[in-house]
Amino acid sequence: MLKPVSANTFDPVSTDDPGGARYAIDDSPSTFWHTDYYLGHSVFGNLKTGTGLILDMGKEVRLSQVMIQFGTICCTHVRSRSATATPRPLRP
Repeated sequence: MLKPVSANTFDPVSTDDPGGARYAIDDSPSTFWHTDYYLGHSVFGNLKTGTGLILDMGKEVRLSQVMIQFGTICCTHVRSRSATATPRPLRP
């Protein structure tokens, strides 16, 4: 199984907590990364198109499966992309 060597936040218009990204890959069930959330509007308070994580695998890899584990709080939308460089901003 491959494991990322680092994790950073991706936010097209501002900066989420970059320090918290490391919790997404630390193998501890008691720690986690979460993005900001906005009540009353499903698209980040109508302020931005999304946010996420950039995982660095440390080398070029070919993925055939990706497993993402979510918490217990309801309702989210996810898009998974792979790239060889920093991705462009998310589009709805």
